[in-house]
Amino acid sequence: MVAATFLNSTVNTVRRTRRAYIGAHVLAFEFAQKRAALRLNQLKSLGTVLIAKGEGIERDAADMLDMARDKVADLVPGKGDGSVTLDMKPTRVVKKAKSVDLSTDITPKAKKASTPKTASKPSAAQAGKVLKDKYEPYVEAVAKYDADVNPVIVKKIVDHLGVALNSRDGKFVACSDPAERETVAKSWLLKKLGLEADMDALDAKVGAVCETMKADRMKPRVTFYYLLAKNEGKLGTL
Repeated sequence: MVAATFLNSTVNTVRRTRRAYIGAHVLAFEFAQKRAALRLNQLKSLGTVLIAKGEGIERDAADMLDMARDKVADLVPGKGDGSVTLDMKPTRVVKKAKSVDLSTDITPKAKKASTPKTASKPSAAQAGKVLKDKYEPYVEAVAKYDADVNPVIVKKIVDHLGVALNSRDGKFVACSDPAERETVAKSWLLKKLGLEADMDALDAKVGAVCETMKADRMKPRVTFYYLLAKNEGKLGTL
């Protein structure tokens, strides 16, 4: 009787030990699965961040390349189709010796008094053409979104922005940059147009123009400001 009891106790102990061993392995396996899933999610998140960063760098590089091409096109004369032809072949100039008639009088002649040349001032028509050439690209850009564009209003916006248009950041609006959107809302909508609204409402107005100009990867600031003023009925107050 005692032997049977001892045997049963031993068998039960062995069974519990075996079950505990199996349970430990299963628990370890489940824990490993959870860790693997967590690492996989972390890798996916990191990959998403890296891809977004790469896309941003790629866009910036493309923008810089476009700006460089525009500057080269402005500095180097071409035919307007993107091609530039430079003739680098040197030209040899041979001066022909002047023949001297020894039979004539060699008494030096008095030189005529030279009258100083005065620089001619540009005419009113020429000055007007220079101004037209300066503002015309901005007017054409606005005309893509407003067929009845007012050139006088465009000129006022260009003059308001001034030298800021000479830099890339000043010439274009980056809708993907929250700081840029806030700058537009404060400097143009609040200060210039005199709107009274909280920043969320102002950002929504900026976002509406971003949506209107979504086809333009590079959104010209003059056009952007013109559309903001037009949406608020403020073109006449500029």
